[in-house]
Amino acid sequence: MQPESTSLGDLFCRRIPFKVPKYQRAFDWEQEEIDDFIKDLLVLYNARKINHSQPRKHFFGGLVSIKQHIPNSYTGNLYDLVDGQQRLATFTMTIASLVKAFESLANEAEVEKDTETSQAAKSYASTTRDEYLEYKEVINNQLQPRLRLTLSKADYVFFEDLINGRSPKCLRDSHKKLQFAWDSIRTNLIAKILTEISKSNASDKRKISGMG
Repeated sequence: MQPESTSLGDLFCRRIPFKVPKYQRAFDWEQEEIDDFIKDLLVLYNARKINHSQPRKHFFGGLVSIKQHIPNSYTGNLYDLVDGQQRLATFTMTIASLVKAFESLANEAEVEKDTETSQAAKSYASTTRDEYLEYKEVINNQLQPRLRLTLSKADYVFFEDLINGRSPKCLRDSHKKLQFAWDSIRTNLIAKILTEISKSNASDKRKISGMG
């Protein structure tokens, strides 16, 4: 075992893809854990607004994974996630929500005929998706997008449908918990930040969000 301290960005960029083994439990975070997660991110967001040049650091906990070499794959490796599924799944939902927020900002800027902001927002949406949410894998001799995190059999289809906006049907308790986490992140984190700056035009929102 080789412990290493790394940023969330480096984790998603350097260690892909992650897969939750079938023997691991399904998604199990309750409202308390989701509320604490959102609270921590809002604290970091507010600290960034005050001092953009020196973002505050925060320890979100450890992950334990087992690296496997996968021949003939585009990435070459696979990381079985032994511990940390709840955090990584919740971060993945947060990243997906950010992508959707940037896309909404791009649409808003187009309505305002603000081409510069629209193009910047589209670029951030694309970059965030490519660097932190998805990776490319060779399927039928073509590169196709795949989520950087695959949950266990009980949740993986529901999770991917949720991330991709396909309105999946809750069939088990873990699905309800994933749906609750997804809705809470979008309502109590992303929407809360957007509401805070709702009186700003799209260009001002871009600056506040760190795009400008």
